[in-house]
Amino acid sequence: MKPVNTLMQRAISETVFPGAVLLVAHQDQVVFCNAYGVANLATQIRINQETLFDLASLTKPLATTLGIMYLVQKEKLELSDTVARVLAEFKNSNKAMVTIQALLTHTSGLPDYRPYFKKLSQTDPSHSKKVLREFLVNEPLEYRPEQQTVYSDLGFMILAWILEQISGDSLNQFVESKIYAPLGIKDLFLLIGKLQLPSVNLRPLRSVPGVAKLSKGLCMMKTPTRWGVLMGMRDCLAMRWQYINCCITY
Repeated sequence: MKPVNTLMQRAISETVFPGAVLLVAHQDQVVFCNAYGVANLATQIRINQETLFDLASLTKPLATTLGIMYLVQKEKLELSDTVARVLAEFKNSNKAMVTIQALLTHTSGLPDYRPYFKKLSQTDPSHSKKVLREFLVNEPLEYRPEQQTVYSDLGFMILAWILEQISGDSLNQFVESKIYAPLGIKDLFLLIGKLQLPSVNLRPLRSVPGVAKLSKGLCMMKTPTRWGVLMGMRDCLAMRWQYINCCITY
């Protein structure tokens, strides 16, 4: 592993990235794990093997998608179900017949992104979820569902809404109790309720000691749906093994 270790150290010195943790495993055994660089450029806090990383859009597969598929497995939801079947708010919209599968596969017809956080920053936090959902209901489709593939943050916001409607829990409560805790995974969690954030203003990135990076717009929503998952390297490995084992079992 010496050549790889040297490459990582060179990358830090050449500012390719500020910090990282490299873990190598073979046959379910960790053979190499080392930390490099800093978690926070301003404070120069060093990264270590226990540093939590913001996984950004990996929140989609590691939280929202897992939660939805748990409901499918428990026969509380089907991939062919439409948005309007679960959420009455969409019954009179052009998204009424969009399916769960289309949302999961980014073929719903929804746009990739809208800067909702700018408007939500002016909203009372206690009303932010309601306002966001009004935006989603009123957002027009950009193409016919299942005719194109366009990576969409908005689709996963709707999926999280569907999960919360069916389960009666928030997304973070649901995935922690139904998925992470049963797997014994402790350092994979949604940000909200776990860390005390400093006072927030609208900046693209928000740094918190001990966390490598946080995503924009954290002040807007009590529960992230498309970003916001934090994870330690050891639990990243554990989750990878779970995915592999599930695929083999399936």
